[in-house]
Amino acid sequence: MGLHANSAQGDLKVLGLSTFGFFQSSGGLNLSEDAMIVYQSPTGLFERRICLKDI
Repeated sequence: MGLHANSAQGDLKVLGLSTFGFFQSSGGLNLSEDAMIVYQSPTGLFERRICLKDI
């Protein structure tokens, strides 16, 4: 149930996982000076890259 493609969340504690597929960070997110945001089409044919320092 926890691995199906829907919004249900199964109990994965038996596998040693508290959450699955969620971003877990206790100290925030540190990005380098050269970090980019990459927008990509579902097919991967089109891509647009934006440097965070340019925003």
